Amino acid sequence: MDTATKLRLKNIPRKICDKCRSKQSYTNPIKKCEECGKRFCFDHISRLYSPKRMKENDELKMVCENCEVRYGYRQIS
Repeated sequence: MDTATKLRLKNIPRKICDKCRSKQSYTNPIKKCEECGKRFCFDHISRLYSPKRMKENDELKMVCENCEVRYGYRQIS
């Protein structure tokens, strides 16, 4: 890889978790909350199900803790 490509890749901004302010890396992935659109690391986001808004066979959504309470999401046991 030439130096111009290395510099271009180095200058791409990395995403930051909105709660703990940690940067994205291959060991710390960042995902967007499907309700509010903020970005969170996997420690602060979870896959949940909303019985009011989703069908039984819909895919689980990645939702932050605030949206979990606001929109009535719950874990499937």
